[in-house]
Amino acid sequence: MAKKIGLILCGLGRMGMIHFSNILKNRTVELLYIIEMDLQKAQKVISDHGLTTTEAVHVDNAKETINKERVNGVIIATPTDTHEKLVLQTLEAGKHVLCEKPLSFEFDAVVKCYKIAEAKSLVLLCAFNRYL
Repeated sequence: MAKKIGLILCGLGRMGMIHFSNILKNRTVELLYIIEMDLQKAQKVISDHGLTTTEAVHVDNAKETINKERVNGVIIATPTDTHEKLVLQTLEAGKHVLCEKPLSFEFDAVVKCYKIAEAKSLVLLCAFNRYL
């Protein structure tokens, strides 16, 4: 098999845990880091699932972690007011992004993010999930 896609998951709330579950089922990806405000929660999730190659990182160290060479993409499922900053950090690092909705509360910020992604030939996907 070809080299696995290195991922970061930001946030372990409701949507973050859904993404986490999907990541674990996908054999083509490797979850390298979980960026979370609550490090104990992240470490417990990592331990409970026996993820020996996944590291918990505090959100204050997100930019440094996103810039790591093995990271190919970032899934952002943190509180909405953190989305824009994390998206910009990820795009600036040259990585692909899946961001939960909304990307920003400001239309101009959303346009800016998509223009940066386009200019860098990066995927920027803003998720829209709906539970019934």
